[in-house]
Amino acid sequence: MSVLVPVATHGFGPMAGYLAVMFLYWTGFCVPVAIFLGDGPHLVRVRLDRSPRWIVFVSLLLPLLVLIAAGSSAWTQAPRRIVAVALGAALINGPLEELAWRRAYRANSGERLPFELLGLGLFTLWHVPLYFAEGVTFDYGAVGLIGSPLALGAVWMTMTRRSDSVGWPVVSHTLVNAAAFVPFFTGGFSG
Repeated sequence: MSVLVPVATHGFGPMAGYLAVMFLYWTGFCVPVAIFLGDGPHLVRVRLDRSPRWIVFVSLLLPLLVLIAAGSSAWTQAPRRIVAVALGAALINGPLEELAWRRAYRANSGERLPFELLGLGLFTLWHVPLYFAEGVTFDYGAVGLIGSPLALGAVWMTMTRRSDSVGWPVVSHTLVNAAAFVPFFTGGFSG
């Protein structure tokens, strides 16, 4: 990805190249990992009656905080096609990343925290090549692009461990992506 990201964003343009990279990441990594390594007793469920209240609260609080930090005004100023692309990417990315990163690592960890922390580290590192996308800028620079997945991933990993499900992390991750992607797709591409 360190080579593919700058090449794709240079060759196809910032937004098309970025989306091409995401499509390859989803189809070449997330889907196969989710299918072949995400199996096991760890269900994907979203239930209000059996989920600790703090998990539900945090799942919904994180997107609100990201919406505030990323700029909620972009939602009213963005062209509809940009909002549609951003929301489409969020609806794909959130569930696929949770299934590939949190669920797969949880399913294969034997409940060993170090193995799940390895997954968190690799999830964070996956975002580093995105920083080198040509013509793409990220709110808060490298700290936002790499620090956010580390912090949010740690919260989602904790939720997954406590509930033995990626259900609420899927909801939270998807909403966080929507809150971040609309402003990002509205102002993060220079071409």
